[in-house]
Amino acid sequence: MITLIAEKPLGVLRQVHTGLSLSHKAMNVMDSFVKDMFEQIAEEAGSLARSNKHCTITSGEIQTAVSLLLPGEIGKYAVSEATKSVIRYNTRR
Repeated sequence: MITLIAEKPLGVLRQVHTGLSLSHKAMNVMDSFVKDMFEQIAEEAGSLARSNKHCTITSGEIQTAVSLLLPGEIGKYAVSEATKSVIRYNTRR
């Protein structure tokens, strides 16, 4: 069964590469990867929040965690896309 976490990358794949699909096994690998990255980012962001004496994880801690966990250009790209998403979210509220 495909979880909600894994459905987003599949939706992006279908938009970018129409007609291309993933096998069930590949989808499970993608799901595990996304869950693992989420856990690592949340753990690192939580540590950053605690070290800053915050009770709540902010977008800043998440951004820093992503920068620390993802190397080089992929980290910069992830932070850039996340920043755009936060801006879009805040303008739609």
